[in-house]
Amino acid sequence: MSKIVALATAIPRYKYQQEDIAAYMSSELGFGLNGKSREINLLYKKTKIKNRYSVIPDYQSSKGAKVLFVDDDVVPSVDDRMELYNKEVLPLSISAIAECMKEANSNSAKKIALGDITHLITVSCTGLAAPGLEIELSEYLKLAPEISRFGVNFIGCYASFHAMKMADDICRSRKEAKVLIVSVELCTIHFQKETDKDNLLANAIFGDGAAAVLVTPDDFAAENFDKQLKMESFCTHVLHKGNKDMAWKISSKGFLMRLSSYIPDLVDEGIGPLVNSSLSRLNLKYESIDHWAIHPGGSKILEVCHRILELENGALEASYKILAEYGNMSSPTILFVLKELWDNRIAWNRPQNIFAAGFGPGITMESAVFSTAS
Repeated sequence: MSKIVALATAIPRYKYQQEDIAAYMSSELGFGLNGKSREINLLYKKTKIKNRYSVIPDYQSSKGAKVLFVDDDVVPSVDDRMELYNKEVLPLSISAIAECMKEANSNSAKKIALGDITHLITVSCTGLAAPGLEIELSEYLKLAPEISRFGVNFIGCYASFHAMKMADDICRSRKEAKVLIVSVELCTIHFQKETDKDNLLANAIFGDGAAAVLVTPDDFAAENFDKQLKMESFCTHVLHKGNKDMAWKISSKGFLMRLSSYIPDLVDEGIGPLVNSSLSRLNLKYESIDHWAIHPGGSKILEVCHRILELENGALEASYKILAEYGNMSSPTILFVLKELWDNRIAWNRPQNIFAAGFGPGITMESAVFSTAS
């Protein structure tokens, strides 16, 4: 078995209120001239998002300094976006890692240094390069030269589940393992000035953020840490008929998102069987789950999960809170939800079970069951 012993998040410095981004988008897309600004405002209000964060200062209705969308008549190229990604992804990742190590040492009787890390797993779908982020972090943080490095790249919103599964496998096979995961996405550098439904929705919900997780084998965690989340099991289902409903592709003008209006219907069809498969492996029932951590890909997805799973009112409060305060940040988002539970909702003085789920291209549905140490 393995356990999460520390969890932290980080956000970039530019904070935007949702209505301000709506005003910016309406202006940039010319909706103020054709009378469609009301359509944009209604779409943004329906997201139930209050704030989002970005690594760039571009999304302001007032004309100010811009770093990406400099020329209204020129679409930023992939080169432009990747240059910005490579500049900003490292410092945001470092911030999340620093907070994670701080959390680990405040939660532990035994101090852990970055030099103790045996494995590094980076997660990102909003930028690619070689040498990659895992190499940059190893150099900047002066990690051990023999550290094992892995990149979970270009998967999407459920990628952090893959990273946690990898960490679990590593810790099960190596008793000395200390696995550091960092998930970071710069979604806002891929906004497109297009008026089709896919791009209008993507522009309305995605934000930037990062999260870091420290995972150790069960015995080491039990001996040294006060707070621990045991990784009990993982499960994955793929609804292949949704292949074309959610996609993430590279084009000459940037990374393009496909977001069909049928995604909530696919989640409606798949979330019940996913939960049943996940819980049956552990002989658990719905009432055995104390906390639900559902990836807030959008408010409709949360509404569907609440209805299909017949959850009590407030059961998805943590997911709704993260959606409202940060938007959908892709892969780190589920870790933000777990962090909210970790800090404010889990009763650490008694055994509790947490069910987490995320969705992404495929349509892929991933889940994990965690428990607090009894």
